[in-house]
Amino acid sequence: MNRIRFRLFGVPVVVEPFFFLLIGLIGLQDDLGALLAWIGIASASVLLHEGGHAIAYRAFGFAPSIRLHGFGGLTSASVGEDFQQRFVRRMVVAAAGPAIGLVIGIPAFVAWRNGSAALPEHILVDLWWANLGWGVLNLLPIQPLDGGKIFGAFADSIFRRHGPAVTAVVSLVAGGAIALWAFAIGELFIGLLAAFLGLQSLRPLTAGREQDAAARLAEGYRALNASDLATARAVAEEVQAMPRSGRAKIGARELLAWTELLQGRPEQAATLAGKPLPGFQPNPYLLACIDVASGRTVAGIERLAGTSWQHLPTAQIVTVLANGRATGEALERMAQIGDPARRSRALMTLPLLATLTNRHELAASLGAAAFAHLPDPFLAYNTACALSRGGRTTEALEWLVRAIDAGFDQLAMLDEDEDLANARDDPGFARVRARLV
Repeated sequence: MNRIRFRLFGVPVVVEPFFFLLIGLIGLQDDLGALLAWIGIASASVLLHEGGHAIAYRAFGFAPSIRLHGFGGLTSASVGEDFQQRFVRRMVVAAAGPAIGLVIGIPAFVAWRNGSAALPEHILVDLWWANLGWGVLNLLPIQPLDGGKIFGAFADSIFRRHGPAVTAVVSLVAGGAIALWAFAIGELFIGLLAAFLGLQSLRPLTAGREQDAAARLAEGYRALNASDLATARAVAEEVQAMPRSGRAKIGARELLAWTELLQGRPEQAATLAGKPLPGFQPNPYLLACIDVASGRTVAGIERLAGTSWQHLPTAQIVTVLANGRATGEALERMAQIGDPARRSRALMTLPLLATLTNRHELAASLGAAAFAHLPDPFLAYNTACALSRGGRTTEALEWLVRAIDAGFDQLAMLDEDEDLANARDDPGFARVRARLV
């Protein structure tokens, strides 16, 4: 079914068909004319309510948009992180919608109570209920109602980082109380809605625990990168003991495995990395290093060669790979891999790891050894880069010649690559460059 799209005073509005279905179900009755009148009044009231939020957003310089969907209305704007710290502005935006409803609903309620004949009684009832009634309910401190947003801004201003947790608790209690009251007086729909929204308030509490665990885990990995293995282990054990820390527990398991590996206990690391845990996908770099530290060097390098280089490996990985088990003999064994594609990936991975972690002498020696088995132009070029970074410019130029002879033809890279800055200062660089011109 197609959405309805239009602009209200320049504000883009999208109305989904299920919005009208929701409105109809709330006001369901036998009289078709009265039902259609209710749908029209309630729809216009919700739109005006969202228009109040839009006006407030505009007053603060933002470009809002309105969406009416199967669960009500939503007015949003790209406000940025700074707006979250503007607590009064957040309250004003949240309160502006109910304010519109009160302006319309209170006169309608007064007219109905006084028996006004200006409009049919059912129209007045619809007007005050859709505006005043919903407006009052919407001001209850339950997330994500406007009252919950107002209280949330207030709580954030007072309790700062604990504000979301305070808001969630208040929202849960308020939702439960309203649900019990509604069920007691026979208002099933209101009771179910309040119970549902109250239970939804538990999500920020869980999210807060996840954020705390993730923050501690980040500290643990910083300690790992600083070779402070005792702190890294303590943090990992702390996170594992946290209640309901979900993904962070997975990261803690991996952090513990790293500490075991870097303390020379690859068997224990393998046990942690291979222990079943729902959603646990061990870091391929970790598995590769466990292979290497266990003497399965070729398997480890092949595992690394098949992974993405989207994230650079840490210094600990190269520490394991360059500990004497992953150099000369490993290259010889890699050269014996039967499949050409696998052999190529494995031979190029080891010097690339050393390059990415600025171990230029190691990268140069590994690159030279690998080139003897795999005369790839970029392998020779990367070896030249490592030699240049290490200040061995004469040898770097010799490897650039090897790269060009093997098929390297990237003149712009030759002229701009920062790794070749030292080599370009050598008088012999012009002769090498001339081979590509």
